[in-house]
Amino acid sequence: GSGVADCVDPMCKLDLSWSDITTMQKQGKAFTGGLGHLAKNSAAGKYGVWVCVRDWDPMAQRMCGVSAKELACFYFEEAERTWDYQGSNHVRRLVSVEREEQGRNTEKGNIDGKTVMTVFQ
Repeated sequence: GSGVADCVDPMCKLDLSWSDITTMQKQGKAFTGGLGHLAKNSAAGKYGVWVCVRDWDPMAQRMCGVSAKELACFYFEEAERTWDYQGSNHVRRLVSVEREEQGRNTEKGNIDGKTVMTVFQ
C-alpha cells in the first residue's frame, strides 16, 4: 500500500475503549472526527473515524514515537475494532491548532479546579 500508515511502528498500540476516549475528550486530551472523503472500505480494512490522543500511557506513547503533550492519531478499523496508528498530529493535522489549544485550556481548567477543590476540602 501507500501512505503514512505503512511506515509507522507496528508496535504502536492504542488500548482505549470509546468510553475512555469520551472521558479523555472531556479532559481536553482526545479529539475525534469522521474521515469523510478519506474513509476507506477495502480488503485492507474499513475506516470511518479517527482519534488523536495525548498523555494516555507513557510506554505506549514511546512505542508510537510521541512525547508528552503530543497528539498521536489513529484510524478506527471497524471490522477488527482496533486503532491503527497514522502518525502524530503534527504530521497528520487532523486536529487544528485552535482545537488543540482549547484542549490544553480545558485540561488546565480541570487541574486548576481540582486543586481548588482539594484546598477547600
